[in-house]
Amino acid sequence: MMFLEFFIWGGWFVTMGIYLPNTLKSTGAEIAMAYSSQSWGAIIAPFIIGLIADR
Repeated sequence: MMFLEFFIWGGWFVTMGIYLPNTLKSTGAEIAMAYSSQSWGAIIAPFIIGLIADR
């Protein structure tokens, strides 16, 4: 199960840096914000899931 999780995550995470500037004409700052959203989600999600699980 962990293999599938990391396989899917790696499949889009690696290619996002190529797709955003070439197809969507994103700037470097926009690409950085897209990559940082993954980090912010990893920090914030456990708190939200914890609240749901405690109910």
